[in-house]
Amino acid sequence: MWEIVQYVKKLGYNFPSKCALATLRYLTSNNKAYIYKFYKDYAIYCIGREYNDENLFDHKEIRKCIEQNLPVFNVANVVECVTGKKAGGNNAIIYLGVLYELMKMIKERRIRYFIVTGDRKNRLKVMVDKEITTKDLQRNI
Repeated sequence: MWEIVQYVKKLGYNFPSKCALATLRYLTSNNKAYIYKFYKDYAIYCIGREYNDENLFDHKEIRKCIEQNLPVFNVANVVECVTGKKAGGNNAIIYLGVLYELMKMIKERRIRYFIVTGDRKNRLKVMVDKEITTKDLQRNI
């Protein structure tokens, strides 16, 4: 939504974030956009066409697949683990779910940090540092 607001401001219009949210809600009520809520305050809007998979995904499955592949894994491997089939081009929602679960693991202090890198074949590799020190436990996140 931030990118939409910034784009409209570049065009020279005053477009507050609340207006963008109201516009997206209007589009979803008229079946022009589709909303997928993952958590209480986390949603993705798909404009143009609906996500055609039978079931989006289960966050417990994503967490289990991440923990199986620690400390270094490709995001495509987690997608294959969750869906049971080879990762294709329409798995952006699951990719976001993987990143969200990693951020949640940091907040829960299960991991220290993670780094996402890419290569020439557009594969995303995640490197996770699991070692939690006493200093990490004392800092505020």
